Amino acid sequence: MVLATLFFSSKAGSIIEVLRQLLVCFLYGFGIVYLFIGLTKKMFKYNPTRIHIIKWAVSLAALVAASQFMQGVYQTYLEVLKGQAPQ
Repeated sequence: MVLATLFFSSKAGSIIEVLRQLLVCFLYGFGIVYLFIGLTKKMFKYNPTRIHIIKWAVSLAALVAASQFMQGVYQTYLEVLKGQAPQ
């Protein structure tokens, strides 16, 4: 997904923005997963391995990145409908 996103980024500046967004989403995913584990570990009495934590964080980061991308596409679509297409 990352390679496809970078491949379809046509401008050099947009590649930097895509990488920055992916980094933010990745860090957000890890933060939310660690917060979730910290809040539920004692309650449900489980002990996730490092591999499970990484899988959960990457999955959440992918979900956040995809939803951010879809929101950007929707915003651009609305701008095009209003006649305010980006240059």
